[in-house]
Amino acid sequence: ELEVRHGTIGGGAGNVLFNSDSATIAGGVGNRIDFRSTGAFIGGGQGNQLDVYCNDSVITGGSGNLMSIAADASTIGGGMNNRMVDDARYSTIAGGRENLVGQKSDRSAIGGGSQNQVVSEAPGATISGGIGNSVGIGAKLAVISGGESNQANGVYSVVAGGRLNIADGTNSF
Repeated sequence: ELEVRHGTIGGGAGNVLFNSDSATIAGGVGNRIDFRSTGAFIGGGQGNQLDVYCNDSVITGGSGNLMSIAADASTIGGGMNNRMVDDARYSTIAGGRENLVGQKSDRSAIGGGSQNQVVSEAPGATISGGIGNSVGIGAKLAVISGGESNQANGVYSVVAGGRLNIADGTNSF
């Protein structure tokens, strides 16, 4: 049998705290903090999950939000079906719907909107908002300010906004 020290489930229904010391689920329905996510917190909502080794990470609320393996000290503010996957440490998704911070994209941020994604291996990337914007694989410190269906694929690339714009090269704008 596994032991949880100093963990708390404040209320709600069907919430699970599994071997994560000093972790808290304040309420909601069907929320889960998994194995070795010490100091993790889920405020409420429905069907939110902090997976393995999400130490000191937070999901404030919303529904269907997920932080996967080793998303330490990261935050999902709310929204629906937002994802942070393997090794997205120190990252933030403020809200929105179906946004993604991908594998090894630590210190990245998505402000909101829907279907925006920092694909993978793009540390420090930022998408402020919009719809369907994408920071490509390896596009370290790339920025998309907003708009729709824009792509920042180069290291240090920037898309200010608009629609269907692509910044492919290093330092491109």
